[in-house]
Amino acid sequence: MAESKLFRHSTTQHAIKGNRDVKLSSSGFEHSALRRQPVAQSNSTLTERLGPDTFAEHFWRSCPFQQEHRMAGSLALFRAPRRLADHFSTPPVKGISIRMNRSRRDGSKIVDYGAGRIRSSLDRHYNVAPANLVSSCELSSEVDFLALEFSPDAFKEHLGDRSDLGRLHAECQRDELVMQLVERIWQESAEGITRLEADGLSIALVTLLVRASRSDFQRPDGPRALNNRQLNRLFEYVESHLADDLSVVDLGRAIGCSTTEITSSLRAATGTSPWQFVLLRRLERAKSLLASSQHAMSEIALECGFSSSQHFATAFKKQLGTTPGAYRRDWKS
Repeated sequence: MAESKLFRHSTTQHAIKGNRDVKLSSSGFEHSALRRQPVAQSNSTLTERLGPDTFAEHFWRSCPFQQEHRMAGSLALFRAPRRLADHFSTPPVKGISIRMNRSRRDGSKIVDYGAGRIRSSLDRHYNVAPANLVSSCELSSEVDFLALEFSPDAFKEHLGDRSDLGRLHAECQRDELVMQLVERIWQESAEGITRLEADGLSIALVTLLVRASRSDFQRPDGPRALNNRQLNRLFEYVESHLADDLSVVDLGRAIGCSTTEITSSLRAATGTSPWQFVLLRRLERAKSLLASSQHAMSEIALECGFSSSQHFATAFKKQLGTTPGAYRRDWKS
């Protein structure tokens, strides 16, 4: 991805034996100078962010097998690479979730979200689980299970007070683009993913699911570009918050736009997505500091919103074709 990763994810895997929670592995990074949590978060902060009524939290406490939990922006991620054959239920959770099988084993699955049973073979597919409903699942064979839970308000702009996606909850889904996006978020969260990147991928998934749930879904007319006043306000806001871990919600709130509007309208006006817009502002600030100061690379990285000099150098080289050190030497020569 074009934007550098601001954080490295800390992953904790657990196996539960009896009543004892056994930690299998743990590693991670957090830059204390930023005074903020990594975007991709481990089990230790999962309940602090989401509380007890989440799909991932339920499985964290109840499943007797190896599992991983991550946060990517407002998305909660859960993976059980060897989910054994079993019958289990999930209590009501706050957000709509995508529950995906990644197994080639022969077998079958029966899922019930309270509106009738859904039967399927254990091929590569996913189910879309509604919010606030008890669900049950019966597996006849082991699967590699991956779940992504949206925040409770992720679909509010499209669904209003409804909390379901209609026909998508009634059968298994095999939209390859949706599955690739879910897998991409999981993979990116292992290395670290910014809130803006996670927001962009979440918005893309929401749009795909809403579109698939409506036979009469109409692509809106071309988006209205941000006007000069909005662009100036956005520019000023980003410039004054470059060191912060900005989100699409932050950018939209700054100029009075929804998350959907800020994404489409900013692209219409500038040709860039929100995270690209912010990244370019960060790099412009970095270029100015490299040319006009003797600050260490780590200081410049933090002032411009990067978590380390390594992440700063990676983004700088990828976007500008040279390293920060070489840029400074060329400028001062």
